[in-house]
Amino acid sequence: MDRLAAVLAREHRLLAELRARLAAARNVATSGETRLTLWAATEVQKVVRRLREVELHRAVLATDVADGLRIDPEELTLGVLARVAPGPWRDLFACHRLAFLGFMREIDGLLDAPRRPPVPSLVRFLR
Repeated sequence: MDRLAAVLAREHRLLAELRARLAAARNVATSGETRLTLWAATEVQKVVRRLREVELHRAVLATDVADGLRIDPEELTLGVLARVAPGPWRDLFACHRLAFLGFMREIDGLLDAPRRPPVPSLVRFLR
């Protein structure tokens, strides 16, 4: 569980970075500085790419944790971990879940149009 917690911490930092990059991109878009638009979009894509890499690592580790807890890996979510993990892990997973949900709300608010979330499997994992 410690490796999964470390990956979640990394994902947490990347979501914070994505939120900041999206806010910067929105500011660039509304400022009329068209010469910076490509740079801002590229910065967002870099973070999304890193998030997807971490997401794959999290999925592998979550499967290992699910096996250890004797839970079907398809049923394992951060909400389930927050309920069934032993001792202090339970609180840690609950805190990550709340933080991730907050990030996702903020990120959704920064996106101009309704669209697929940048990290769809994270949305499923947060249930």
